[in-house]
Amino acid sequence: MNADALRQLAGLVAKRNAVCSEIARVIGRPAFDSHIAEFIASEVFGIELQVSASNKGFDGRFCQGNLTGRTVNIKWRGKNDGTLNLSPAVPPPDFYLVLAGATSAPGSSRGKDRPWLIEAVYLFDAPVLVGAIRDRGTKVGTACSVASEFWHQAEVFPKNRNKDLRLDDVSRAALSWFALGKLGV
Repeated sequence: MNADALRQLAGLVAKRNAVCSEIARVIGRPAFDSHIAEFIASEVFGIELQVSASNKGFDGRFCQGNLTGRTVNIKWRGKNDGTLNLSPAVPPPDFYLVLAGATSAPGSSRGKDRPWLIEAVYLFDAPVLVGAIRDRGTKVGTACSVASEFWHQAEVFPKNRNKDLRLDDVSRAALSWFALGKLGV
């Protein structure tokens, strides 16, 4: 047993717990990565979140712009690796909004760090995406491979290629606060 490493880790976990308590006070839910992403998305994109964080099928509804009233499932991807968790059992929401960290090839995380950040945001028309994935013969489920052309078309941030969701300068700036090198700005 490496007691020094365990003691150091215990101290760091205590600091992490203190920070997580502060985050929970800000977002009103436990400081899970997915809850943090949902809070950011709700603020930036005008989404009213469901009261229950365990709502099946969608996390909330857009409450502004041309998507008003449409359902959205907000996905957090710590690693932007071209995969997405899609549930085949639940009818899809109207949209998947994906907040993603650094681009990285699929593979082991052993020996690597994965800071919590947002480097890209994507909006997928959920029924269209699920249909296209099935048409390609890809299984819909956990870590479902999504072709790069779909990611390209769905990009909202940093480049706003998606025509369904436009970012104003204030929203773009808010998302950039969570990019690598800008955290805490």
